[in-house]
Formats: sequence, C-alpha cells, structure tokens
Amino acid sequence: MESDPRSGSPRLLVLGAGPAQLGLLEAARGRGHWVAAVDRDPGAPGFRHADRRCILSTEDEPAIERLVGALGIEGIIAPGTDWPVAVAARVADHVGLPHPISPQTAVLATNKLRQRERLAEAGVPQPRSWVVGSVDEPPLIDGPVVVKAPDRQGQKGLTLVADPSELPAAIDTARGAARSGLALVEELVDGPEVTVVGFSIDGDFTALTVTDRITADPPAFGVALAHVWPSHVGAQAADVAAAAVSALGISNGPSYTQLRVGPDGPQVIEVAARLGGGHDAELAEAAVGVDVNGLALDKIERQMVALRETDSKLTLLSSPWAYFYHRTNQAQFVRNALWEDLTPVEWLIRKLGLNLHMQNATYLVSRELAEAAGPWDTTLNFDQDGDYFCRVLMASEETRFVPEARVFYRASGSNRISFIGNSNRKKESLLRSMKVHVGSLRSLEESDRVRAACLTYLQTWYENFYPDQPDMMKELQALAADLGGELKEPALRWKYAWMKPIFGWNAAKRAQSILPEWKGDLLKRWDKTMFNWEASKGNN
Repeated sequence: MESDPRSGSPRLLVLGAGPAQLGLLEAARGRGHWVAAVDRDPGAPGFRHADRRCILSTEDEPAIERLVGALGIEGIIAPGTDWPVAVAARVADHVGLPHPISPQTAVLATNKLRQRERLAEAGVPQPRSWVVGSVDEPPLIDGPVVVKAPDRQGQKGLTLVADPSELPAAIDTARGAARSGLALVEELVDGPEVTVVGFSIDGDFTALTVTDRITADPPAFGVALAHVWPSHVGAQAADVAAAAVSALGISNGPSYTQLRVGPDGPQVIEVAARLGGGHDAELAEAAVGVDVNGLALDKIERQMVALRETDSKLTLLSSPWAYFYHRTNQAQFVRNALWEDLTPVEWLIRKLGLNLHMQNATYLVSRELAEAAGPWDTTLNFDQDGDYFCRVLMASEETRFVPEARVFYRASGSNRISFIGNSNRKKESLLRSMKVHVGSLRSLEESDRVRAACLTYLQTWYENFYPDQPDMMKELQALAADLGGELKEPALRWKYAWMKPIFGWNAAKRAQSILPEWKGDLLKRWDKTMFNWEASKGNN
C-alpha cells in the first residue's frame, strides 16, 4: 500500500521486508505507525504492511541514510537479519536517531571474528576456532569442524567437515562467500543446539525463552526445522547467554543467542543483537506472554510522539514503570511524585526529599542531552545510573512524563548491581554519587527547601555507612553541617529495632538488609512456580 505519512504518526524505517521481518512490521502497523520498509525484492511479503516500499538493498548504507532524511524518519530498526543491524546502528548514530546499540557493539554482533575475540577476552565459553586467510595453511584438526564465512548469516559459505581432506575446499567456499575474504573454522561441539531469546534494558538481561533448536541433517547442516519450548537440555544456557550479551555490550534491546550443550556445558556459537528470524518473537509471545516486537517498538515510539510536541531537544522523557518477577500480569504500576512533568530543580527536590527513583528504562534521552551530560562513569561500582541521570537532568530543560509509554521491569535477586551489601567499593561510589546529587541541586537553587531535601537524602542513605565507615561518615557529617544540619544515628525499622539491645547494632542492621532480600527471593521462586503452572494449564 502506498500512502503519504499520516499526520502525527511516528515514522519508522524497517530494514527488510521478508518473512523474518513480518512480525515486527505487523506490530508497527498495528500500532498506527507510518512505516517505510527497505528490501531489494519487489515481491517481499512485508511490503503489504508498509506505507512506503523502498526497493533497494538493506546493505546500501548511503542510500538508506538519504532515505532517513527524505522521509523524515524518526526511528530505524533491523529485525531478523544480521548485517543490516550494523547499518541501522551507524545510520542512527550519523543522523542522531534513537537506537538500542552503538555502532561499536553492532560490529561485535555482526562480525563473528570480532565476536570470538571479545568473548574470549571475557572468558565466555565457546568452541576452539581458527581464522584462515589467503596465505594461511588449513589448521590441523582432530575431529569434526564447522567452516563459515565470518561476516555472513545463515548457510552462506557454511560447511560441516568430518574428513580433514575436505577442509581446504570448505575453506575456499567460506572465503568466497565472505566479505572479508577470510574463513572461520570452529570445532563442532558434540551436543544439542539451544537458542536463548532475550531482552536487555540498561544492561539488565532477561532470558525470555530457552528452546531446543531442532536442525536438519547434512547436507542442510545448520538449518533450523523447529524450536521446542521449554528446553530439555538448556539448564545453564540462559546464564551463558547473559554473559555473552554483556560481553558484547548489548545493554538494550533484543538478542538472539545460539549455543551447543557439550560435555562441559553450554558453549556460545553466535550472538545477534536483533529479533530472531525464525519467528522467535512470536514464539516468545505464545510461550511466555511477552510481546518482544512490542518491546522493541512500543515504549520508545510513544515517547517519540510526546517529544515532537515540543521544539526542544533538551526535554527528558520518562514513563510509568512496574516491577514483576515472572508474571507480567502481576505487575502493579504505583504512581509516585516523579510521575509528572517537572523542572529539573523540582524533580531533584522530590527525588532527594522523598527518596524516590525512576527505573532507567523509563527514560528517552535525545542525542543532544546525552552529549551534554557526558559519558557513563565506568569507575563507579554503585548508583552509576543515579549519577548519570542526575547529569542528564541537569542538562535538560524539563522532564516530560508520558503515561501511555509503560515499562515492565523484571526484578532480580541480591546479586544485582544495585544491592550494596558490605562492599566498600560500592559505598565509596555511593558517596561520590550523593555529592553529585547534592551539588547539582544546590547549583540550581539555594533555599531552605533545597537544604531540607538534601539533609533528608543524606540521612536516608547514612545507614549504609554507619558505623563501620568512619571516614565516609565524617565526610557526610561535614556535608550536612554545610547544609546547616547534623546526621543522627540511623533508626532501625520497628521489625528489627528489638534486635539491637540483644544482638547489637551490626547484627540488627544486617538483618534489616538481608531478610528482605530473602523474602524477595522466596516471592520470586513462588511467582516462577505459579508462572510455570499457569503456562502448563494453558497448554492443556
């Protein structure tokens, strides 16, 4: 269907209109977005969901960048195929569009050689491999290997080699198919294949489905025939996939990880920073009720609409959010005082004075704001997000709350980065972040209400330093004195106050910190049990 852009609709460019892109194209069209689709096949089935057919290669980067400008595109996405992921990331970076991954991460996600190097640096389990160029001799192998073109997808240049005498021909085939002229030779892990479809939000990875990947026999090696959920062999696959995704820097958006489960456990075959091309998103929705296509589109697009209602690129957008463990239908959106349109000073006063926060994924930050705020502080071990978004807020002109854009956040256990525990390094980072917050707010306004909010903030977090960090306590008391106040001994909650005279302050404080974590872990296990029961009931 050809039509002009509908007034007020977000304009999205989708790289690819084949079967692998159908789910996302349908989802985008169903949400009322104006969609332009790029594919070199005039008969691509996804074109029926597009407002504008763009018949050119998804790898023609200069032409795609020109399209973005000519069509007034506000978002670009490349689901289902690998190489266009890097194209989309680079184009988005060049023209300042939102995109879940950086061009650097896109290279790691689309080039198997660079991916192997990065996974090795991070200690992620993977098969032994060799790189073979035009002047290199074939490696000496003592078992079956897989030879592939490192910068191609699917079966292009792919060969399973069981006989060493067949290796040179397989290398020539892979090198002929590769863009780089190189071949990648990998040991064949003896074991079944598993696929992990995941989604990351600000570095927090959630495995949505772990499936057994049923593949064809040679000569159609590697061709997936079906995905079986739940997996019968992938017990540790999600953890390995999470490590791989983190190592590659895929901190936002979907991921698709293929593994083989050998005698030593799961090993990563490859990771893609995209929706799976075999209707994996649709499988995730059918199996666990999570609309992955919607996750990739919905929240950002609703915020894009709100952003267009202002002329400023320095508006910080936020949205409602809710915790859940496994069942999204149990998530409760509990409004707090930050769920409004606010000035930076009012936002910080409420955050500090009322001890509130917004989950990271609620924000949509323009390129101009990100550049003004500066980079994420990687030297911090705690409250990195608080430090960063405080700087983003300081660079903004206002915050715009978009109630229609909702975020579901899967709560994790006590191993999460936001659990401070007894880590001295995390406490040092918290102190640095607290100083940034107080200094930032006072730079905007010096008043009684600001000083009161800052003192409340210091008192709220003081318990993390009391009584075993005397030097940090001294710094906090000096900061409080400069605000015209004094920090008092932290008060234990009534559930734990009775422990102090019997077991001492430290024991009571530790109980106050640890017991809620245990309760959370129990609730999480119960919710998982209920989730599995409801899923099995629905399948019967």
